[in-house]
Amino acid sequence: YRQLNYTEPKIIMTTSRDCSNRLQQFMQELRLIFPNSYKLNRGNLVLKELVEIAKEKEFTDIILLHENKGQPDGMTISHLPFGPT
Repeated sequence: YRQLNYTEPKIIMTTSRDCSNRLQQFMQELRLIFPNSYKLNRGNLVLKELVEIAKEKEFTDIILLHENKGQPDGMTISHLPFGPT
């Protein structure tokens, strides 16, 4: 790995705005699965702003969790700096 310039992943995890308790619990469980992951309160940030912040802080991935009617149902994974998804 040293020759390939391997770096340990650094992941931001966030949710959609005004998420339910069920989605927050799901995110906590995912954070236990993915090492070196950090929770980010999204606030009013749009995805494009979130990507720019992650690039500045040298994060390698963004995981955005979605829900529908209180049920977690989607996950957007973006690998930085190459692409949004």
